[in-house]
Amino acid sequence: MENLTVKLFNEIAEKQLPGLALFENRTGSGKTMGALQWVTDMLMKSKNSDVIIYITPNRQNRDEAWRGLVRQLENHGKDKHFVDRNVILLKSEVDEVSDYLNKAIFKGLEPTDTDSISSRVTNFLSPFKHRYPLFAETLKSAINRYQFYFFQKGLHFSQNKHVDDEDFSKTVPLLKKNLVRDIRKISLSKKISNNDILQEITANIPWVFKMFPELKLKEKRVVFMTSRKFLALIKTPKASTMHIWAAFSQKKVHLIMDEVDEIKEDWNNFIIDQITDKSDLAFRDRLDLFHIYRRIIIKVNDCMTTLPQQIIDAPGINGNNDNKDILKVMQQKICDTYQNLNLLYRVKLDDSLKAENQRFIFNAGMQNQLLGKTEAERYLVIQSDPQQQLNLIKSDKELY
Repeated sequence: MENLTVKLFNEIAEKQLPGLALFENRTGSGKTMGALQWVTDMLMKSKNSDVIIYITPNRQNRDEAWRGLVRQLENHGKDKHFVDRNVILLKSEVDEVSDYLNKAIFKGLEPTDTDSISSRVTNFLSPFKHRYPLFAETLKSAINRYQFYFFQKGLHFSQNKHVDDEDFSKTVPLLKKNLVRDIRKISLSKKISNNDILQEITANIPWVFKMFPELKLKEKRVVFMTSRKFLALIKTPKASTMHIWAAFSQKKVHLIMDEVDEIKEDWNNFIIDQITDKSDLAFRDRLDLFHIYRRIIIKVNDCMTTLPQQIIDAPGINGNNDNKDILKVMQQKICDTYQNLNLLYRVKLDDSLKAENQRFIFNAGMQNQLLGKTEAERYLVIQSDPQQQLNLIKSDKELY
């Protein structure tokens, strides 16, 4: 199976047109190993191979896939320097910063070793706090929150757990923002490029790249990340936002999705969370299909004018720049569905289906269903009444 997977990947990679290929087989059949072998072959071929983005549904799968590639490269005689230069394991910013702080400051200490920690923090900050005062102060706050989290949870620094602390999570994005502010003051120029910022970091505080590896993302050829990270926006050095894949807009990119069913469910959840107005108390819970579709309509109409340019200008199936036409057709089909299903109508749940704490929701699986799984709920139908402008959801085995 591994050899077959490699062969199929090669055939796909050699094609000029974009496409989607689905590999299905039982667990343990070698799909992942075959995909990693193909990635290894691509890296071994030349120094300028296509970019490969490998996404998984969770951190554990991501880390296992990354370790699997590292082992294969080692078997081909490649050292750590080769891996670091070409491959990146992209974590969340919170995890990247906490990992670096753990290694640079807290290694070998306990949360109760306050004097030793204070001495290390002072020594760590002193070389650059005068040149980058805002950054140094923000980093000090992050360090204090990191230490307090482990002290509060009764954890050892050696455990290096994911820091699930709201204050720490809020401080991390400010690190990059305040560093850029400091660099702007040093340059005495209103105009400063991303390259200028990266050169300043490289010359004076190169360890920042260990906290924010995405700053050097363009240099990498293989990127491992979770499916949620793939959709999230990241900050550039100048504090503007972009998707990770936008960093490779000038290169051919192969996207490998491991455990695609779980990724699909995760993306559904992410999109639903994004279109839910959390300030509206009525929609704080997951929405039903109708409310979701209404919000999708609004978002689709909005995003048609704000899509990244590389998506709008991407070549279509015939090799022409007809993605704009494809997007217009997609928008029209969504609007037609909105009309045909009478999604403007109000929604009512049939009395026979009502139960305490039960609500009709949109399910990412094979069918729409209620929170409770009774026999009747297997045969849900929507009956529209134009006169009352009502969609009645009920159970009807014959109509189903």
